[in-house]
Amino acid sequence: MENLRNEIWKKIVENDYTLKKFAKICGISYGNLRKIISGTNNDINTSTILRICKNSGIKVNDIFQEDAPKLIDAVVTYNNTKYHGTLSK
Repeated sequence: MENLRNEIWKKIVENDYTLKKFAKICGISYGNLRKIISGTNNDINTSTILRICKNSGIKVNDIFQEDAPKLIDAVVTYNNTKYHGTLSK
């Protein structure tokens, strides 16, 4: 979730927000925001990511851009079987 951390920092710097102000704008707790940006929480709920994006103007595509090939690979690999094309073996 390095991209998420980077995008959050960009918004904070661009708008001269404090962490507490940014957390309030996003509708998440200050503690949760600190865990996200410090990297101690890499298992972030989808609802939290969407809340941050919706309320801060961060684009979801910017967060997952570099991870897309990994996500696609995870989707087409199931039970150690690699699926190709239309998900047929």
